[in-house]
Amino acid sequence: DDGLSTPQWAREWHERRVRSMKLSESTLENDQYKINIVDMHLDCPIVDVTADMIQDVYWKLAQGETPSGRPYKPKSIEGLHKALVSMFGMAKSKRKIDENPMDEVEAPKVPKESRDAIPSANSTTSTTRSRCSASSR
Repeated sequence: DDGLSTPQWAREWHERRVRSMKLSESTLENDQYKINIVDMHLDCPIVDVTADMIQDVYWKLAQGETPSGRPYKPKSIEGLHKALVSMFGMAKSKRKIDENPMDEVEAPKVPKESRDAIPSANSTTSTTRSRCSASSR
């Protein structure tokens, strides 16, 4: 499905999670911040996303390239990682992609004492967007 963008898939993934009726309201509300990150950093066809691009997103989030402009703490990046594992795993199982880039992405290291809150789903979205392409890396 070459025409499917990663942001489009992120919304479809979220809708499928809502319809499953298996997840808490707060979990589903937290999906929105993850979708904001996809919009900001992975605005390209889902088939073009690579493991390196996702690792770059983690780095950018830690440096403050976030919807709120504040750096994400390791626990927040870990939460995004888990969501991307689910999102791309479902994309592969639904045959939207042939290869799952998350198979090659290492989970971020989170100190055991880290209890940082995940950013609010109500964070304002930045107007800065990264496009997926080898030329912009």
